[in-house]
Amino acid sequence: MSNTNRVLILAVVVVSAIAISATVFLNLQINDLQTTISGLQSEVTSLENENLSLETQVLSLQSEVTSINNSKIALESQVSGLQSEVTTLENDKTALESQVSSLQSEKTSLTNEKTTLESQVVNLQSEKASLEDDKTNLEFQVSDLQSEVTTLSNEKSSLESQVSSLQSEVTTLENDKTTLENEKTALESQVSSLQSEVTTLENDKTALESQVSTLEAEIATLEAEVLLSYDTGYAAGEAVGYLLGYDEGYTQGLDDSAGVGYTIRDPTYAEAIEFIASDTTDQNTYTQDYTCFNFAADFEANAFYQGYRVGFVYMAFADDTAHAIICFDVIETGIMFIEPQNDQIVSISVGDYYLGKLIVYYAIVW
Repeated sequence: MSNTNRVLILAVVVVSAIAISATVFLNLQINDLQTTISGLQSEVTSLENENLSLETQVLSLQSEVTSINNSKIALESQVSGLQSEVTTLENDKTALESQVSSLQSEKTSLTNEKTTLESQVVNLQSEKASLEDDKTNLEFQVSDLQSEVTTLSNEKSSLESQVSSLQSEVTTLENDKTTLENEKTALESQVSSLQSEVTTLENDKTALESQVSTLEAEIATLEAEVLLSYDTGYAAGEAVGYLLGYDEGYTQGLDDSAGVGYTIRDPTYAEAIEFIASDTTDQNTYTQDYTCFNFAADFEANAFYQGYRVGFVYMAFADDTAHAIICFDVIETGIMFIEPQNDQIVSISVGDYYLGKLIVYYAIVW
């Protein structure tokens, strides 16, 4: 195929394409125009209908205009009448405007007064509410006070009764006071007399105490004789026997031990405690034949053989019974009393109780 033919074919193809495109474009425009025409035809139809309606309205309005013209003529006649009325009304208006101006002034004044009164009303309402609250509180207080008044009235009646009773008691007490004052005067006189007697007795007491001291010294000197003569029944006699036996044995022991090398001395505190702990006398059994005197004698003998000086202590009780213990004259501390039945260190004194009995006398035999 030659180039010319190719060009022609190409040109035909291009022209065909252009023609097709133009045809499509024109078809689209035709469709749009047809749509537009269809819409305009609808509008024309609608406008024709509106024109018919308007013509009908124009005819109706022409009829109305004719009627209105007739009414106008009648109204013009009425206007003429009304104008005279208007003149009258304008005069009335001027008078009313004057009245209105005056009334507005009054209104302004009244409005101000109203505002003031409203403010006063608000304040009065607030005061009213406050007063009502105060009234309620006061009513409660009145109720409480009435209850208190009732209670106080009852208390007053009770107190008046008590006062009456107390007045009677006061009268009685005043009478008693007079009696007591008389008794007081008599007692004061007695007290004065007794004080004189007390002074005298105190002087006598001082003299007697001096005599007692002298007698106690004499008693200490005569203890041995008192012991022998003291009537304590069987127990006292037994004690005297032990004491006499002790004296004889002690003397004989000194004679027997002469030249043997025994040295009897007072123990130290430590030696006394050590001996008490080592001695077995407390392990013996108390019987009718082995009494407190036997315990004291055995303890004393054991201490003697250890070289210690021991005191035989005889105690007499208020119930006419007696008891025996022992003692050391400890170098550091002095007299140490020991109960040989249980190795307890004890304290005794005339007037004290020992084993539940009152001590009236005691003596130490060394």
